Amino acid sequence: MKVLIIALSGIGNLIMAFPMINEFKKKYPDSEVNFLVSPRGTKELLDGQDFVNNIFTLDSELILDLFLKNKSKKLISQLNGDNYDHTITIYPSQGIFSAILMKLINSKNRIQHKYNFKVFKDIG
Repeated sequence: MKVLIIALSGIGNLIMAFPMINEFKKKYPDSEVNFLVSPRGTKELLDGQDFVNNIFTLDSELILDLFLKNKSKKLISQLNGDNYDHTITIYPSQGIFSAILMKLINSKNRIQHKYNFKVFKDIG
């Protein structure tokens, strides 16, 4: 099972998710758990953790211009090529950005907080 965890909200929120991630790895020890993080120290926090397979960084400039920069398109394309079984957003403060990002990353199952963005009602 391949899982992508989107953790863009910062170090504290990521630390709060460690028990959940550890329990997930205990239950599914053969799973591959990858992370998509912002570069604000979260990558260094994940380096060397037993439950981490790969870390992808979404730079702040890519966050601001996600749909127009070639670098962000390459990252989204790479993540789509990884064929994730589950994509999980671990903290609700990421709001509309994480909802859009989850939509762009093809995954069999998306686990995220429910947002009532009526503007996206007809997108599908």
